[in-house]
Amino acid sequence: IGAAIASLASYILEFYLFSREAKSMHLPSNYSILLKFLILGIFFAITIYLLKAIINANPYVEMIIVLSISTILYIYLVIKSKALSSEEISIFKELFRKLFNS
Repeated sequence: IGAAIASLASYILEFYLFSREAKSMHLPSNYSILLKFLILGIFFAITIYLLKAIINANPYVEMIIVLSISTILYIYLVIKSKALSSEEISIFKELFRKLFNS
């Protein structure tokens, strides 16, 4: 839970700092993508919290189950919300292929 809350706080801080710097540099900013990731981060934290309350098992087994389900759900929602372009998704696929094939 602490890591999810820390991630949420860092996303909020990142959003604020990015907005301030983008304005000073006169860069166009895409707030919708940042907002999508912020909402998805909040949803991720809530999912972890709820699954942790539901699942009662050995702490290590519980951690693996909760994080696996939460991560799969998060990735699914990122793809469904089109927060990442197909090009960015293919970059991640290639990265994972290289990572797990070596």
